[in-house]
Formats: sequence, structure tokens, C-alpha cells
Amino acid sequence: MYKEYKVLNKEKIKQSFKAILREVEIANVKIELPAYGSIIRKKIDFNIFHRNINLLKNTNVVCYPLTDAEQFKTTTEQTFFDISGGKIEIKYNKDILTIIDPKGEYLVSKVKSEREKFLAMKDLPAILKQIFSQNDISTLKSLLKETNEKLLSSIIEWYMKKEMMLGSKIPISPSVPIKGNKTLKYATTMNRIGQTIQSDNEWQNTVYYLFEYSSFKNEELIKQTLKNLFLMKPDIFIFNIRNYKFSNKKAKIERIILKSFFDGLNKLKQLYGTTIIWLNADSLGYLSLGLCVDIFVEPLDLNFNPDLRIQRREDLEDDTKKTAQDMLGIFFNPSDLTYLRGKEIYAWFNNSNSFPCNCINCKSYENSKFPFKEYNEFRRNHLLTMRDQHITELKEEIKTDKLKGAVVDRISQSNEFSIFSSFF
Repeated sequence: MYKEYKVLNKEKIKQSFKAILREVEIANVKIELPAYGSIIRKKIDFNIFHRNINLLKNTNVVCYPLTDAEQFKTTTEQTFFDISGGKIEIKYNKDILTIIDPKGEYLVSKVKSEREKFLAMKDLPAILKQIFSQNDISTLKSLLKETNEKLLSSIIEWYMKKEMMLGSKIPISPSVPIKGNKTLKYATTMNRIGQTIQSDNEWQNTVYYLFEYSSFKNEELIKQTLKNLFLMKPDIFIFNIRNYKFSNKKAKIERIILKSFFDGLNKLKQLYGTTIIWLNADSLGYLSLGLCVDIFVEPLDLNFNPDLRIQRREDLEDDTKKTAQDMLGIFFNPSDLTYLRGKEIYAWFNNSNSFPCNCINCKSYENSKFPFKEYNEFRRNHLLTMRDQHITELKEEIKTDKLKGAVVDRISQSNEFSIFSSFF
């Protein structure tokens, strides 16, 4: 098993990152790798992403959850209402790769609000109405256990065609969350059926796995996952790890297994030219660009676990008791790649009369009052600007063989992410 070391091997980092510069074409969308993308869940996300997109060099991917995508159905040229209610006409100066997350976790979870969104879809097949209406998951389990391929195929085909109708460039199979051998088998069955549908429709061969964080305690499970991928030989592999805590100092085993997973994906990429996309990734997605990941996609609202927010609502105190600071969203700190909660960024600003960043968005608020009114719009603009800038710097430093500011220094200076120096 791989061992953790705490010495930062700067030369190895340079070699890792040199190999990542390449151009790919996905569904007629040309992308210079590495690249970045945003998950859009709210109208404010949508408007800010599209307002910024022509200014961003390395932001080429947008992802919508299937349960929210209807309201964001887009084309490359579209008129839509901005936050203030005025019309904005957008004409993109580049191709955008749109992905629809099928949200397969809701086939087996009991998040009522999301299941109700599925049930509100007029074209939802009867079998899915039955699954989403039930308080248990017995129907889906029996389908998977009995491998009722005809019925499963009809479910997966509905998801894929729904994604295409909503603007996805690469329709993908839903994946049940993987946490053990049975769920891995189920997820693989769903993807293999999905590959057949992709082939029949001349869509690109794409595999999607959704992992529970707990699966990274099981080395054999991850090894089997990689074996499956080598057999499926996807053109594109998309993965998502729910609620992960790899930066926790106690998560040594999970980090070791994650590193072996990355090593396997790197071999997959070398053998088959597979493009690797990490959905719902935080700053670890940025660091993983030198290991195997080509594109990492981050929630623009920086809410990495929206279901947790939904579940906690009934336990929250009355909103009228909250202070203005309590209502502030998360802020990305580019100096060390970490995230500051509302109270933390407010305290920082109060102490220094500035945000911990020199980007154009942050500098405009120096020596002024905290921008409560526009803060949640501002922090999204800041995130897009800084992520795109970091990848621009990374590409330039790879080309000039000077990987100092882009990765090495940021890993070294980060209390949270320096623990991943052993990956390089």
C-alpha cells in the first residue's frame, strides 16, 4: 500500500504537471486542458456565470443538476433576465461543454424536496414515478438484483434523453452511490447499459461513478472500480465523491486510497486517452490537475452538500434571530486555497478593511464598508476570477518550467492542503 510522506518533492510536482497540457474535443467542443467548470443551482449562479464567461480563458464547463436544469435550459445564444430584472443578450465567444448531473442518488435517498422535483416532471416514466413515490427503495433494488435489463434500460434511456433535451453535450447514466461491492456492481450495470445506449445513438462513451466518501476506506473496492474502468475503456470518465473529508488529518487511510485511485486513473488516461472530470470538487480538484484530473467542476455557491442544508432547515433557529454575518455565504481564500465562512470573512474584513485577495473584485472594496447587499454576488465573481486566473498561471508556468506560484507555493502555504504534498 502507498505510504504518506510529508516532504514536498518540487521536482516531481513539475514533472506531474508537465504531462497535463493537451487539447481534447468533447461532443464538438474543443477544450484546452486543464480546465475549470461551475455547478449552477440558482438563478444568481446562472446569471453571474454567463455574465463572466466571455472574460474567462479556462472556464469551459457548466453543470446543472437534472432536478434544476429545466429553468436553466440554455443555447449558445440566449436572452435571459438578470438579477435586477433587465434583459441580457449573450453571445459566447467559445464553446461551452454542458453537463447535466443525473442525480442518481435520489433514486435511493429520501430527500423529499428533490424527489418531488422528479415527480413534477411531466414526462417521468411510470416506473420512476413508482420509485420516487415510495418511502423505500425496494423497487429499484429488485430491478438491480434481478438485472431486469429491459426495464433498467428504459429508465437509463429516459435519463439520457432528458439530459440531452436539457442541453447536455454528453448524456450520462445515473449512478447509485457506491459504498460497497453491491452498489459498485449496481452502478457498473447501469453504466454498461448506458454505454450501449450511447453507442446506439453515436454519443461519446462516457462512464459516471458517484462515490460515498466511506468507499475510500476500502482499498479492494477502489481496485475493483479501476478494473471495471479498464474493461469499459471510456472516452470520458466523470466522478463525484459525496461529502468527502480527505483534508482531515485523521483521514490517512482515505488519502492513501485516493492516491492509488488517482494513479489508476492516470494509467487509464495514458492507455485510452480518457478525459477525467471531477464533479463537485473543492480546491483538491485544483491540486489533482497534476495527478490525473483534466477538469474539475465546483459549485458556484460553494455549497458542497446541498442536501445537508435541506435536512437542517427544520432544526435551524428562527431566521429573525440571525445576524447579517450569519447569512453570508462561503468565501474562497486564494492565498491558501481554503474557504472562509461568513463570520470568518466578516471578521477578516473588519480587522483589515480588505478581503484576503488582490483580484479586481476584492480591491474595489478596500477601505470601504463591508458589502452586505452585494456580497453573495461579489463572492461568486471573485471565485470565477481567481479559479480561472490560477489555471492560467498554471498553464504558463508549465510552459516556462516554473511551477512556483501556481502550485508548489500554494500547497506549501496551505494549512489544510499541505497534507497532500505526499501525492506528488
